[in-house]
Amino acid sequence: MAFVIADRVKETSTTAGADTITLGAGDFGGYQTFNQGIGDGNNTYYAIENNLKWEVGIGTYSSSLNTLSRDTVLASSEGGSKVALDGVSLVLSTSPASKSVLLNKDDYITSFSPSYLGIQYPDGTVQTTAPQPSGYLAAPPNGRTPLTLTRTNAGSLIDTYIDNSYDRTVSLHINNSPVSNPTWKLGMKDSPSSYSEAPSYGYAYGKNGSAGMQATTSTGFVIHDANGFWVRHLNVDALNVSSSTTQPTVSVRSAILQSSNLQEWQGHDSVSLLSVNTKGALVFNKKISDNDAPNSSLFYSSTQNKLVFKDSSGDINPLYS
Repeated sequence: MAFVIADRVKETSTTAGADTITLGAGDFGGYQTFNQGIGDGNNTYYAIENNLKWEVGIGTYSSSLNTLSRDTVLASSEGGSKVALDGVSLVLSTSPASKSVLLNKDDYITSFSPSYLGIQYPDGTVQTTAPQPSGYLAAPPNGRTPLTLTRTNAGSLIDTYIDNSYDRTVSLHINNSPVSNPTWKLGMKDSPSSYSEAPSYGYAYGKNGSAGMQATTSTGFVIHDANGFWVRHLNVDALNVSSSTTQPTVSVRSAILQSSNLQEWQGHDSVSLLSVNTKGALVFNKKISDNDAPNSSLFYSSTQNKLVFKDSSGDINPLYS
């Protein structure tokens, strides 16, 4: 059973009463019969005119008996009830105003209550309110990606924010320069007003050969296929780790007017064990007894109160007298 609406469907009927009506046999040359336009077993909207009486509803056409049942009355001259027919009636397929979808005076697509309940999709689901995405995306049956976002130029793929006086925005951005190796960024920007603006703080980013994070424009880190791992703090390259044969494996750089140690190794209790001061001196901050020191080690002996070397045999060798 299908629901069918067709143009130019009109017949007469001499059925009396309020039951199923039997139709004529093609009374109007320029019109289709219900058998031609609607088809056997299908539902349709109908209108009946019977002298001063009228009825609009939903009915089912039967070709074997050439009848139209009056299943649901949408409106009638009897206040929504079936009218009692007498004499000759005019029966036609119609499109009731209450069931119409139209472009209103403000150019919005709408319909009329109470008939308008929502939008039904081919899979049978119904949407009754403006969409508010939530939940999760299930994998499609064809094995494709559940969600693909596409742009024709550089810009944001997703902008999301809390609607308040700040509108700080989390943005997923991609550029196309060069087109063969674009850079993506996921992080914060000041507002969602610009679709082309990339995140400028608190973001992660990457491309082929390089990836990193930026807390601000002056503080962040990057790992690069050619240049190694870099940590920048307030526009100073504080740390570089590299496997390049022409560069130091580890480089640590002080700040201007550095007042604290360049490096410091601490125990679990945050007590300094060993440090490098601002002048480059190696400072043994913690003394170790001769017995506690491992073989083949250089340490400041608490036993002898001087710098010593303990060889592989366990013998203690002071570096100075």
